[in-house]
Amino acid sequence: MSIGTYTAASIVISTCMALAILSFAPEEDLKVPSGFSDERRYELLPGKVEFLAGDSIRIGFHETGIESIPSKGKNTDTFLLWVKSSYGSVPVEPQTDSNNSYFQLPSFLCETAGETEVLLVVNNKITDRKMIRILPKEDSAITMESYFGPPSIQAGTADFAMLVTLPTDMYDNMVSDSTMVNIGSTFRRETSIFNIPMKNGYAWKVFPSTTTTGTYFVNASLYGFGAREMESEVHPSKPVDFTISAKREHDYADGNRLVRLSTSVLRDNYGNVISDGTLVTFEIESEQGNISKTSGTTINGVSTAQILHPDHPDTWSVRARISGIAESDSLKLVFTKITESIPINYYKLEDNIVVGPIISYMGQWVSDGTEISLFLNDNLILRKGSKEGIVNFSLSKLGLPSEKLTFEVRALGITETIEVER
Repeated sequence: MSIGTYTAASIVISTCMALAILSFAPEEDLKVPSGFSDERRYELLPGKVEFLAGDSIRIGFHETGIESIPSKGKNTDTFLLWVKSSYGSVPVEPQTDSNNSYFQLPSFLCETAGETEVLLVVNNKITDRKMIRILPKEDSAITMESYFGPPSIQAGTADFAMLVTLPTDMYDNMVSDSTMVNIGSTFRRETSIFNIPMKNGYAWKVFPSTTTTGTYFVNASLYGFGAREMESEVHPSKPVDFTISAKREHDYADGNRLVRLSTSVLRDNYGNVISDGTLVTFEIESEQGNISKTSGTTINGVSTAQILHPDHPDTWSVRARISGIAESDSLKLVFTKITESIPINYYKLEDNIVVGPIISYMGQWVSDGTEISLFLNDNLILRKGSKEGIVNFSLSKLGLPSEKLTFEVRALGITETIEVER
């Protein structure tokens, strides 16, 4: 009986029986037993062994050794093709067409690139095997999965960015090794094209940092299919030491005007202006060792900050720092008195001490809010802010003894004394 005369029903029944057996039988058990007769032998037909992903793959088989021995009754042999691929092991049932029997591989196996082994199993025994190779369909639409990073690197010779691209065909198969991928880059208006071979499923290119700032724009393409443009910024390196300056309207200690502190243009080792937003802290140390701080961020490489004049004569030592990275030289600022004396009067009837009017360096009243303090026996009793250069201290509600008392008035770095008979 020829293979082509099997009915569909007998094939289905035979295949189901084989599947039930194979589901529990490991491959090492699928062996031709000793004493197997050569009277009936099946093998895979020779043919194409290399395909493109997505091709229809049909594998034929036939019976050998049958011509010399007459058929003895109905053929009850069962057939199955065992396919071993990256999906694992998959059984495939036979089909018939125009008196020919063959195995049609399912589409999901035909679309997966790689080495695939097929084994012809007859009556639960392997009678033949061969290898077929499925190649990526590289003439189809290519998908480029790419990464370029990090998003920013430092100027110099130590840092770098890297482009990695993984092109795949329309069935998500990796492109073959040695396939040349085009990688393009543009930096500071200079464009370069590189041909990079695929290896182990991907291609890569390292872009070293430069001593100048700018932006790398890169792209990868294959067979005219490309990925989106990607970029990485070359930022300035760490800033180096710098200088500072101060601008003020006058050098009087009026506690009112502002001192404007500024840095020089901050640059890195390669002369690049450092990035905007870099924080600079200005530290101000007074003659008494007190430290005040103010800060500012850079714009176009320059950081500025402001601080009020002191309200008493003082000498400042100013230094600026970028924490742990760079610092400036020291700048000395001297502030002088705005007046030589402070008028004080006691009015016994109202029991008030009146301070002022205090006249400043141009003959004007001192600024409203100038702080004036009243002390008795070196203890602070009252503190007020001036208005139109005058402060009125009322002693009647302080519970002071009715005797001769000596008060001190301190303001603008000046101390004046007054004796009061209550």
